[in-house]
Amino acid sequence: QSLKFWNAMAAKSLPDTLDLGFVALKPRVGENGLAELVLQAADNPFTQDGVERMTDYIDVFLEYNLVKKGFSIVYDLRLLRVPSLTLVKQLADWGRDPKRQQTFQRLNRICKVVVSEGWRMGVAKKILGAFFAMCPPVCDTYLLTAIDQPASEGMYFAPPPSTGTKREELPGPQKTETEESSWTAPRWLQMAVDFVAQPTSGPPLVHAAHYCPSIAGPHA
Repeated sequence: QSLKFWNAMAAKSLPDTLDLGFVALKPRVGENGLAELVLQAADNPFTQDGVERMTDYIDVFLEYNLVKKGFSIVYDLRLLRVPSLTLVKQLADWGRDPKRQQTFQRLNRICKVVVSEGWRMGVAKKILGAFFAMCPPVCDTYLLTAIDQPASEGMYFAPPPSTGTKREELPGPQKTETEESSWTAPRWLQMAVDFVAQPTSGPPLVHAAHYCPSIAGPHA
């Protein structure tokens, strides 16, 4: 009942749901009381206009006062299709913006990745495990098989111990990170595309080197 109350209140403090065909963006209050943005993929093709509207929506979402208190984000990849290389580049360019990455590093408190049960879950565990061994996440990260699955039931990836620039003071446990270990939400969008396009090709460390600038040597 309490969560329903806060979701009703948040309706006035968060943007409306946006359905773009290939993904629906659904803001709500998460189980921890933080603002939460769910990106729920659908089995439809990406469009350039849709990708632009999606990234614009996320930028607007970040400007809401409730979100500035800290937020969680959910990537539901179960029905995600592979976009064109042009759209992949468009997402990559958007995600490389330094100001946007800093905003996510300051405010993004929890990240949830939802994949289908079975072999995709097994692949996701291996890929994310290799990713985060080299390039730790900047917030508590969970691998789940349903959007509303309790985080406690998922596979947990912990951020590194507090070493680096202090995050903005927010309710709950505080996290810090170094610049080269940053794994921000914009990079999650790029990783999601890679996971769906080639979920089993190449050793995980090759994929990790593509997304984590701190990885050097033969793997890159």
